[in-house]
Amino acid sequence: MSQQLEAQAWHVAGHAYAAIGFQFPVFRLSLDEFPDSIFEEARGKQWIDERTIVEPREVRLPPGTSEHTRMMDNLTAVALCGPASELQFRGEPCSIARVQQFPFDWQLATESHSYVWSDGDFGQHMLERQIARAAVYVSHANTVEMIQAFALYLLEHGSMSGEESQSLWDEVKSRQEARANRPINRRLFDLYSDETHEEWVDTSVDPDEDCDME
Repeated sequence: MSQQLEAQAWHVAGHAYAAIGFQFPVFRLSLDEFPDSIFEEARGKQWIDERTIVEPREVRLPPGTSEHTRMMDNLTAVALCGPASELQFRGEPCSIARVQQFPFDWQLATESHSYVWSDGDFGQHMLERQIARAAVYVSHANTVEMIQAFALYLLEHGSMSGEESQSLWDEVKSRQEARANRPINRRLFDLYSDETHEEWVDTSVDPDEDCDME
């Protein structure tokens, strides 16, 4: 098995981990680019990149409102966690320059980020922080276990449906709950959600922890 294929699996798995955690249910994952035949089936879905499609979240309020802003911020994280996971697998530092090597992910990340922050220097700074956060998200032990489970499944089967993705997520979370001897919320967490509370947040992870930004 080539390292390139493994890295690709970790990339898709990183997207899947963040998508389910941030409540964008997976529609379809694939190690190969999707065939043209899927376009009709995936009409109205949210494409993360050429190998990851998720269900869009329903937002009741228009752009500029807090609910829409949170959703777009989380969508930025979903876009970035794929490259961050692959870079971690390759042992490469997380940086804007390296994320830009993934054009589909970079385009979605910058487009969704523009709904949250301006395109000026401050917006660029906040995007760097988002990239750093993505690197932290995918480096935690429980997250690595989850991403590895998705990657191994993809390497064995080549693709995953939404049901298979959710089932695997729940299976891994159950193992983690058993080890921790306490419930673990099946969602990730939304840094800007009014509903966020400590049980959802893994406090061993500092989302503002610095990342190598070379």
